[in-house]
Amino acid sequence: MDSQTLLRDFLLLGAGPGNLPDLRLRYSQLSIDPGSSGDHGLPMVSEGGLVGIVLTLWFWAAVIVAGIFGWLKRRNRMSMYLLPGILAGLIVCFAAGPDTHHLFGLWPEFPGYFLAALWVAVACYSSTGDPDSSIGVLTPKERWLIIFLTCVVGLTGAVYTVGKIGLSVYKPLESSLSSTSAGPGSVDFSNILEKHLLLDPLSGANWYAAGGFWAAQREDEKALACFNRGVRLNPLAGEPIYRLGQFLEGKGHAEEGQVLMRTGLQNAPLSKELRRDYLLFLLTKGANKDALRALPGLLLLAPEQTSFWLRYFESQDISGGRWLDLLPERAEVYRQYGDYLAERQHNQTADTVYQKAVQLAVAEPWVSGELFLDIAGYFVDGGRLESALEVLRAGMESHPTDLTLLLTAASVYQRMGITYRAEELYRKALLLDPDNREVLLKLDNL
Repeated sequence: MDSQTLLRDFLLLGAGPGNLPDLRLRYSQLSIDPGSSGDHGLPMVSEGGLVGIVLTLWFWAAVIVAGIFGWLKRRNRMSMYLLPGILAGLIVCFAAGPDTHHLFGLWPEFPGYFLAALWVAVACYSSTGDPDSSIGVLTPKERWLIIFLTCVVGLTGAVYTVGKIGLSVYKPLESSLSSTSAGPGSVDFSNILEKHLLLDPLSGANWYAAGGFWAAQREDEKALACFNRGVRLNPLAGEPIYRLGQFLEGKGHAEEGQVLMRTGLQNAPLSKELRRDYLLFLLTKGANKDALRALPGLLLLAPEQTSFWLRYFESQDISGGRWLDLLPERAEVYRQYGDYLAERQHNQTADTVYQKAVQLAVAEPWVSGELFLDIAGYFVDGGRLESALEVLRAGMESHPTDLTLLLTAASVYQRMGITYRAEELYRKALLLDPDNREVLLKLDNL
């Protein structure tokens, strides 16, 4: 995104809250940086402009000043205990803003403004302390202890939030490290690493990315230290923990590394890249049975790879036994397995597999009409026109507006001599495409 032009065009009043998606499209520079928004915080400013920034800062400054000075006059326990909790909530709201690229004018959204209202109510409209109240008042020592703890929470949160806001205008650490050619001892890399890890030390992603970089540079001790910090901060990460397992496995810690690799897969079960990588890892280790057990999980996410893996296992003389008991029930998986069987002249089994593929395709609305056409073509080539029609009828039920399915079914009826059904389908095709000359000619021939 051309962030500088965007900021210049809407510098004073901004473009208004809610216009960020349109701004991204208008100021995209796909020829320069395809697939990347490239904003890094500037659109948050452009939506409110300088006026929005000033008004937002004025609001929060008024809340903080009124809240602090009013709260210092409170004595009752309820008021004194509430503020540390309110501050902690506001810190979370503000610190999460840069990560999610929330709009500057709405930041930190409804929860933050609710907490601000609660703070003002506690500080300015609650009791200053009545000894006979059921809530009771704090002793001077208790009161100063609460004030001290509140100051610690507030200052710590302020430092952390300012660091997050400062980093929001830069690229994330992962992309910064992948885009730099700097070595581990260079000034550029040191600045990037120090800036992200110092100002945002609680981000597990930053530590994982740093660990990956140091591992690539063969700085094992530094890599392991960064990885350990990342695991403590985010033990539920998927790919980072998997990469840590790869790192340990490559350093001779096979058992620990493989446990972490499996943990990473469990944390990211929908990552077909990790599943494919793990399958290749098992094959390189000679764990063929484990690789076969890992195959269904990959094909469930990437059914288009079925043909490749069937041929690969065959070339390596790795038997899957009864593949029908191993393959996941996905239409594309069964179609490609049917193709595999048909190429080897196992026609009877191929017929069963193709029919199963059609049944699955009817229940999978994302399957295109091409699957039905391919399977019907197999039956037509074998002279089994009735079986082909069954497949095409199932396809037309799932895709009633697919012109190619209609024309193919009509041509099969015509070859079988059932001309009234062929004419019926040709006329239905004309309703979808009235100017189709091919259909008009076929109707004339009938």
